[in-house]
Amino acid sequence: MKTRLENLSSFERGFFTAAFWTADENAPGGMDYRDTGNASDLWERLHPINKKTLLYALRNWRVENYDLLEQAGDDEQNGFDLWLTQSHDGSGFWDRGYGEVGDKLTEAAHLFGSYDCTIDEEGVFIE
Repeated sequence: MKTRLENLSSFERGFFTAAFWTADENAPGGMDYRDTGNASDLWERLHPINKKTLLYALRNWRVENYDLLEQAGDDEQNGFDLWLTQSHDGSGFWDRGYGEVGDKLTEAAHLFGSYDCTIDEEGVFIE
């Protein structure tokens, strides 16, 4: 059974929405999230291995940082901020006014890895 974006947790949806939002500006027509606002279509085009690998990593990261996340934003914002922080996209946990909690989440986000999202005719890839 296919996992639909709508069935993910708020945290996971926030992460993938941020990935699509920051994707390459040169996405083919109709596939740029900033133009369409349709994350579900991009989710469907995301390579299945990317989905499986990242969902596993996200769920583990969230468990490991649960106490800190409870002191930060809501789940969707925290997922969005994880993407922005790990990809060094100019915003994220470090600039939300969370103080020491934000600093610790920023450090944890950098340990998560560094991913970029690209969109082309072949599909959506997060690497």
